[in-house]
Amino acid sequence: MSLLSPDDEVKYQQFVDVFVEMPITTTIMADFDRLRYNRKFGGDQQCMLVTGDTGCGKSYLIEKYCERASESAPDNKCSVLSTRIPSKPTIDSTIIELLKDVGHFSATFRKGKSNDQSLTESLIRCLKSSGVELIIVKEFQELVEFKSGKAMSEIANRLKYISEEAAVPIVLVGMPWAKKIAEDLLNQTGL
Repeated sequence: MSLLSPDDEVKYQQFVDVFVEMPITTTIMADFDRLRYNRKFGGDQQCMLVTGDTGCGKSYLIEKYCERASESAPDNKCSVLSTRIPSKPTIDSTIIELLKDVGHFSATFRKGKSNDQSLTESLIRCLKSSGVELIIVKEFQELVEFKSGKAMSEIANRLKYISEEAAVPIVLVGMPWAKKIAEDLLNQTGL
């Protein structure tokens, strides 16, 4: 039993998919653009943390930003790499996920076969050759929740190394408590 006619379903879906750009959204997208622009000048890459409660629109904002970036990218290059922390969150599984998302051949077969250094170096090479200008990592808090200070420091140091060597800024996206985690990382590593 259908509540709406097929035409009304299409109209309803169009309504649901409407993207209303609020001032905060415009500001965040402009910050993403600034990160991408500033990376050209080298040096330590700036990074960013975006937090918000479940359902506030973080993922939708990222989806819309990635659409805009791909529309304006020459030759449809992947200038913004958006990924999500995998279901079994470790820094190595996250790097493998990034390798898959950037289109690295056989990235799914790397688990257990590569040490952390070769995974990191592969990712850096792929980021450089693919022209990625910004990495967005969704659900960041899942990677660092319940980790010891040493483990969090190792994660931060690896992300900082990747960002610096590939000259690509990283945006970490997560729940509001990710801010506390990020502050702890900043204090430990200077990320």
